[in-house]
Amino acid sequence: MLSFFVNNRCPICKEYREMRFCLKYNKKICWHCCNENRVHKNCSELCDYSIKSSETTFSSKTRVDSTIEWLDLLKRQFDLWIDLPEKKFGNKTPREMSNSDTFKQELDEYFHELEKYSFLPLNSFRKKLNLGEKKYNDEIYPELISDYFLESVIVQEWERTTGFFSKNRYKDDKFKENLKKRLSESKLLKSVKSYSIISSGVNENRDISFVFYEINGKKDLSVFLSRENYEWVIISIIAGIPELYNSSAAVFHETGRIISQGEFGKAWDKLKKYSEIYLNSSDLYYYWGMYYLLQNKVDKAQPYFFNSYEIDSSFIESYYYYGLCCQLIKNNTEAENIYREIMNIRSDDEKIMNNLAAILIDKGDIAEARKILKDALEVNPTFEPALKNMERINGLQS
Repeated sequence: MLSFFVNNRCPICKEYREMRFCLKYNKKICWHCCNENRVHKNCSELCDYSIKSSETTFSSKTRVDSTIEWLDLLKRQFDLWIDLPEKKFGNKTPREMSNSDTFKQELDEYFHELEKYSFLPLNSFRKKLNLGEKKYNDEIYPELISDYFLESVIVQEWERTTGFFSKNRYKDDKFKENLKKRLSESKLLKSVKSYSIISSGVNENRDISFVFYEINGKKDLSVFLSRENYEWVIISIIAGIPELYNSSAAVFHETGRIISQGEFGKAWDKLKKYSEIYLNSSDLYYYWGMYYLLQNKVDKAQPYFFNSYEIDSSFIESYYYYGLCCQLIKNNTEAENIYREIMNIRSDDEKIMNNLAAILIDKGDIAEARKILKDALEVNPTFEPALKNMERINGLQS
């Protein structure tokens, strides 16, 4: 696994990973200790992470590296505020007011005014003042989804983990069961006992997000999510820093080149290495499939192509090769179903039409096979496999 940060502990708490340079301590500290410092206004104003003035009692004008860090800071501010005399309350503290039936209504009205600040965790605040919970439209942010996922991983509730991936994709039981199998067989995921968030971020279009964790107090893990029907779903899991997500295309392009040149020893080394990093990569499984298929190890190639298509339904090439593997091991019923599925999406692919026609010839469905081959030859009149299958039909009929 690749790690960008040295796994040193924060010198203040000695629990979390040191992440940012503190001007006060003249050394790197974790974000938890940074929050504790800045909430007590112990930060230098020159520091990007110091709290700036704000129109609200609970400031959000500061730099944070994740939503979790931000919420932690707000809660620390609140914990201080409830025991401070407040001018708007006649110099009574919010805690004093919450203990009096006379002033509780005034405090409740104040919280009603705060509802316009959607970033505030108001129910958490209300609970500490015994005001009772209210129904707010709380946003389900990416960190929360990935946290829930890791909680399920820790207790190895693999059925539950599948619910954090694409609802559209995994409504099909065969794909859902395959996902569950892959997750439950991951050595890294099975080893997760604890996690702490380091940072998070979102792309410019705000449709892809990442959450960067330290797991078990030493290893890096990045979870990537995308929006699907206004919900965040997991699309990628990387045993390493978030930057590895964007570099994956170049990595797999180079791997594909090595495989195509028949350098299987070198390809094996790369595929093994990347398998420990990219835990949910359609491209990785595709190249594993090609690695085995080009060596005529069809039975080994087949599940990799299925994994690839399970992850990415738009990767039709993977599904085609899965169907081809089925055909090569004489599972023609499955192969026929796959080819027909693909033809509904890609009706002008001569390879798929030819392969389907070959199966139909073996079944004795000559009329349909001839029609499909004619369509294939209209797409590519010189496509030799289709020409040979047409000769085969003519030979059978003569």
